[in-house]
Parts: sequence; structure tokens; C-alpha cells
Amino acid sequence: MAADDLAFARARWISRISLGACLIFGVLAMAEAMAAWPHLPDRLPIHFGLQGQPDGWARRSIAAVFVLPLMALILGPAIGALALLSVGPKHLPSPDRAQLRGALPPLAIFLAGIALLMSGLMYGISHGALRVGQGVAAGLGTWPIFGALAIVLWSVSGAFYFLIKHSPLGKPDGPEADPARWKWGMFYVAPDDPSLFVEKRWGGGYTVNFGIPTGRRLAWWMLGSFLLVGGLVAWLIATA
Repeated sequence: MAADDLAFARARWISRISLGACLIFGVLAMAEAMAAWPHLPDRLPIHFGLQGQPDGWARRSIAAVFVLPLMALILGPAIGALALLSVGPKHLPSPDRAQLRGALPPLAIFLAGIALLMSGLMYGISHGALRVGQGVAAGLGTWPIFGALAIVLWSVSGAFYFLIKHSPLGKPDGPEADPARWKWGMFYVAPDDPSLFVEKRWGGGYTVNFGIPTGRRLAWWMLGSFLLVGGLVAWLIATA
């Protein structure tokens, strides 16, 4: 197996494990919240201090109980699926696009790590908050601080890695260089290009190809996920 194929195979394997773990975290979080719902008191902790002690409370509501499980169930698996799709055989760029092909496996691993850390943190906080709400535990402890720090460190280190190793400089020299493929100069729309990710038209970084069905479905999924979670958070704040 060529080194290029081996890198993609390894990235797909890691992405599958991450996606599976995210789904498990999400399902567990939702199942625990549903099972605990009839037994929860009228006031629930919704915010915790640095020492893990509750310092913010809200009336029992769907938003207060299910916002974290939904984040674990929707956002984490969505990012995990994005990681897997980015290195799927159906969406690989042609071999002559060496810069893009070299960046996709580490990008998938980076996204898989973000998804796993996010889902795990959301599940852990949801699980702990339910225990505090039911009087089983006095607080979360300090572990969520380390979980949040892990996400920050992974994100920052990944950003520096891509900046140094895989950030395209100047205009891309592949199909992305064609201005006709960019809608409003910002959105890459190329149905004939199978790549899910492509180099940005200006500067460094990568963007999604909205011209293929997977890219469009992904965009709608992510938008819907953020709107749903954002709506629940707004509801929670309004009813706190």
C-alpha cells in the first residue's frame, strides 16, 4: 500500500472510532437525561464554578435538562462524520493535487479529536449535573476544567500544525483557481469536483465544496444543529 493510501486508511480508521464513540456518548447522555427526568427536582444546576460547585440554577425544563445531551448527540457526531467524509474514497481529490491530498488525513484526525473531546466533555458534564440535581453528588469536581483545556490545547496545536505544514499560500493552482467556481467569491460550488474540502481562494485554509450533495447536506446539518442548540440555550437563559 502506498504511503498516500496508508495515510487515508489510517485517518478513516481513526475517524470511524471517533464517530462511534461520539454516538455512544450522545446516546448515553440522552438516555440518562430521559431516565432522570421524572425524578429531578424543580431547581437544577446549570452552571458550575472552577471547583465544580454549582453556582447557577434554573427551573426544571426541557432546555435545562437536554441541552447538553443534545450537544453530545448532534454536534460531536456531526464533526466526527465530517472527519470521516473528508477522507472517504468518494470525495478524494485527484492525485495531481498533492497539497490538498497531503492535508486531508491530518485534517480528518484533527476533526475526529475535536469531536471526541467535545462529546466526552458534554456527556461528562451532563452526567455530573444530573447527579448533582438529584442530590447524589455535591459537585462535578475539577475534571471539566482539564477537559476544556484539552480541547483548547488540541485546537491550538492543530491550528499551528496546519499553519506550518499544510497551509496553502497564495492562490490555489487546482480547479479552485477558476473564479467561475466561486459563488459571490466566497462559496466553492463545483459539482464536477468530488473533493469535499478544497483550498480557499484567498489566503490559507480550506473550505467545503457546496457543489456536491454531501457538501450541501453537511452545511444544512451543521446550520440546523447550531440553530437547535442555540435555541435551547436561549430558552434556558430566558427561563433561568
